[in-house]
Amino acid sequence: MKKTIEAEGLFLTDFQKLLVKRGLGQVPNGFAAADPSYFFPMPNLAGFHWDDALMTHWDDGSFHDSAVDSPETLLIPTEPLALTSTLMEYWEITKARAQETLPVWTQYAPTLRIGTQEREDLTELIEGFEPLMQARTAGQETADAAYRATQDALLRMKVLGMRVPVIIEGQLDENEGIMRDVDDLYRNAPSAEGSILKRLRDLLPVWTRANAALAALTPAQPAITRTVGGTVYTVAAAQRLLDGYTNLVKTQKDNEELLDVTRTALRTHERQTDQLNKRWYKVAKASSDAGSDWYEALSGITTEL
Repeated sequence: MKKTIEAEGLFLTDFQKLLVKRGLGQVPNGFAAADPSYFFPMPNLAGFHWDDALMTHWDDGSFHDSAVDSPETLLIPTEPLALTSTLMEYWEITKARAQETLPVWTQYAPTLRIGTQEREDLTELIEGFEPLMQARTAGQETADAAYRATQDALLRMKVLGMRVPVIIEGQLDENEGIMRDVDDLYRNAPSAEGSILKRLRDLLPVWTRANAALAALTPAQPAITRTVGGTVYTVAAAQRLLDGYTNLVKTQKDNEELLDVTRTALRTHERQTDQLNKRWYKVAKASSDAGSDWYEALSGITTEL
């Protein structure tokens, strides 16, 4: 019996006997469980694992310990992946529709006019988008730069307004008059533009008196300074920062207005193009017969997104 089983390839190695002991195989009926010489693999209900020592194969036919040597596989999507985004701006949608409309207009109704407008007018409208868009982009960049400059100055003033009083307090704690002035400063928390500006305005004269008190000590002590963003601020430098803030705000507002002009120009241009697109499509739809080439060509024009 044993030889027959061996002939059929059912006589197993010590390794397979070990699997029996671990519950990964079973001994056939008629043989003692203590004799694991005969082995039948048991089904693995949990599925094979890479580390189950059963020489598990991957789907590509390689062993688990040779997977790292497999050549890189080229991934082919079942459906083509979009190379462009569908998240277009409003003017891009209108321009795209105009670009779809123009060749149909040119091929099937080149002499058709919509009111006083002809296909050359649509061509000019299409070409007009790019310079208007570039102007809006340039305006946005300029406005952003002005905004950042205003925010930078405001933050510098906030830091000065918060830190310099602490320095004064540490240097002149025994000067009761200046300490009262410092206490008054703390009543205004510099949390927004108005309170930041007020704190610095109120600080400047206190800062000046603190410098005078330090100079009167024996030996005389240097004036208080505070470095913010790589710039060393004295009383005079802080005053210039405060005085220049008004001009920064004016520049920011001016640039925002210029940006609004470019936005309005682009919006107006888009509206004109959109109206011509829709009016032409309405006339073309009514002028062409169902089943005609012209009528079928209209289906290639995007009317809704």
